[in-house]
Amino acid sequence: MITRIWHGKTRQAQASAYLDFLLNKGTREYRETAGNLSIRIWKKQSADECHFYTVTEWEDLEAIKRFAGPEYETAVYYPEDEGVLLEFEEQVQHYEYYDVSAARIKRHITKLNLLMDGEAWVGENFLNKLQGLEESHAFIAPLPGINSIAALIWHCTYWQMVAVQRILGNHG
Repeated sequence: MITRIWHGKTRQAQASAYLDFLLNKGTREYRETAGNLSIRIWKKQSADECHFYTVTEWEDLEAIKRFAGPEYETAVYYPEDEGVLLEFEEQVQHYEYYDVSAARIKRHITKLNLLMDGEAWVGENFLNKLQGLEESHAFIAPLPGINSIAALIWHCTYWQMVAVQRILGNHG
């Protein structure tokens, strides 16, 4: 995976408006590009200036090229940058990155587990949906070619285990 870092700076008086631009329209293309994994805006104020860093994570170099074009090491600017940015740096930085954060892994696993049997963010969790299901109904296919509830449960449980193993880095 690759991290792309762009830097720009404004006068202090324009910092708030520029931050609003970055959080909305200024990152729209990033969000809409296939292969973009995350976008972070870093802001650092000094007495006269405000520095902004757009830190994005990408699946691979091809994803970055979908966003920035073939000259992917060249910074991308927008009409709104004119008259606001104090300088226009020509190049951005790219770094290969390796996420070994246990917190991130645990967060993904927790979300999967909550979906199955906890307070799911999507409403009622999976196990609550199955309350009151009689065994005799679980194995009946509702229509020809449609899986039974038991088959669907097996698929969901299996893929939850596969997802947890992938998140943990076990791709075998």
